[in-house]
Formats: sequence, structure tokens, C-alpha cells
Amino acid sequence: MSFTLRANGPHMVGRSRRFAWAIGAGAGLLILIGAATVTRTKAGEPVGWDSMKRDVERLEEDLDDLLLDSPNFLVSGRDDAHGIYIDEVGLILTFDASLVGSNWNGSRSWSWNGFEMHRGHVVIRDLGDLDDEDDEDRDRSDRDRSDRDRSDRESRRDRDRSRESRRYERGKEELVDFMVDSKDLVGDLRGDQWLMVVACMRDSRHLDREEISRVVVKARVADLKAHDSGSLSAEALRGKITIEEY
Repeated sequence: MSFTLRANGPHMVGRSRRFAWAIGAGAGLLILIGAATVTRTKAGEPVGWDSMKRDVERLEEDLDDLLLDSPNFLVSGRDDAHGIYIDEVGLILTFDASLVGSNWNGSRSWSWNGFEMHRGHVVIRDLGDLDDEDDEDRDRSDRDRSDRDRSDRESRRDRDRSRESRRYERGKEELVDFMVDSKDLVGDLRGDQWLMVVACMRDSRHLDREEISRVVVKARVADLKAHDSGSLSAEALRGKITIEEY
């Protein structure tokens, strides 16, 4: 029995040491993996993101409020504005919108065999025993009504296009005002960077006709900071803000 203990003792100690080494190596590997994961996460964040995140969220909220209250832009609801920071560029705020639409549910009239559709209602005409002269009068009346309806639709389209054009111009002015009012929320951005608002426009007859689907409003951060410090007037800042449309 004593021989067996001496023989097995070293064998069991060796196994214990190898087992302890395996546990230690595994724990070390887990620590390295965790550290690498943390390093990748931190490395993926823009420099200074923690300090600027709150201002970016404020800008998103302010732009959302503007869009919801705007008489010119039509959005699907809150949380349409999203901020993206790119170190080589600056801060980009994006949103999807359309122009406040026109009412295309106006009167549309037609008639056929004594039935009429007028202002959304079906009217059954009592034709009775009409002679040929009555038929001619009715056809002439239908043609006159059709011509009037066509003229009304064309006039309505012209008015709608004119309204959309005015809303578009006023909407761009709203975005310029937003840029001017954001002067105190760009403190963590560098002077050589940009603050941009990119509007992705859709479902507008006026913009479709003008072939415009993107509107980019941008200002140099240095100019915004100069306005915040009082060395650049609001009017001068507006002159430096650029608008690109394509």
C-alpha cells in the first residue's frame, strides 16, 4: 500500500497541475476576449461621442418638433430625425418628408345613360320620353359640363402646384432658421466640421416636376460658434448657410 501511494502520488499531482493550468489558461483567454470586445466597442465610437451625444439628441428632438409643427413639411410622426456623426465631415441630421399635400378630392362629374356623378353623389336623371332634340340638348350640356370640369381640374392643379412651390420655399427657410438656432449645441464639434440637415423628399408633384428629391442645408461649425459668441450676426450667418438641391 505504501508503494502504491508513492507511485500514484506523483501521477495525481501531475494531473492536478495540468488541470489547474488548463483552468488558468481558459480564464486568461476569457479575459483577453472580453478586453478585445471592449476595445473594439470603444474603438468603434467616434472620439468625444460621449460628450456630444446629449447635444445630438437635443438636435434630433428640436428638428422633430419643427417638422411636427411645420405647416410646410409632412412627416409620418415623431422620431423622424436621425443624427449621424462622421469625423471627417461633422454632424448630419436626416429625415424623410413630403410637402403638405393639396386636396385632390374635388368634384369630378360624369354622366351616362341618365346617371350622373356630381361632387361625389350619384344622381339619377328622369329622362322620360326624350325626342331627338332633347338628346342633342343633353349631349351639348354634357360636353359643356365636361369642358368646365376639365378647365376646373387644370386650374386646381395650377393652384396646387403654386401652393406646393411656396411651401417648399418656406420649408427651406424653416431649416435655415433651425441651423441658426442650433448655434449653442455644436460646442463639441470642431470648427472645420459641418452641421448638415439632409431632407429626403417624396410624393410631391412640384418636386417631381423639378426633379428634386434631396435637399441639403449646411453650415460651417466655425460660423455657428462665431454667431454663438456674438462675433457673427444672425443675418451674416444666414448668408453663409448653403442649400443644395438635387
